[in-house]
Amino acid sequence: KLNNVFLENCTDKGLSIGEISKVRAKKALISSANIAISTKDFSILNLNYLIGKKNNICLEVKQKKQEYGGAKIIANKLICKGKKIIDSSSIIYY
Repeated sequence: KLNNVFLENCTDKGLSIGEISKVRAKKALISSANIAISTKDFSILNLNYLIGKKNNICLEVKQKKQEYGGAKIIANKLICKGKKIIDSSSIIYY
């Protein structure tokens, strides 16, 4: 469980969630990352509020490893202008 996440100048991913993880985050402010949030491999992110600034990709949700499946992001409010990458076995609800 995360309350307030403030991440800046991450060269790759701001927040990376993987391999059957379940994460709840109230508020995230992520700026200047290649990928603000990546969720993969049967993981679930329940996110109340994301503000993303100067990120190439806001959200990425995918299956990375063959032995797992897709992932899920459930977001209430997104303020982020970057791309959203969703593979065929994953989903984003917002």
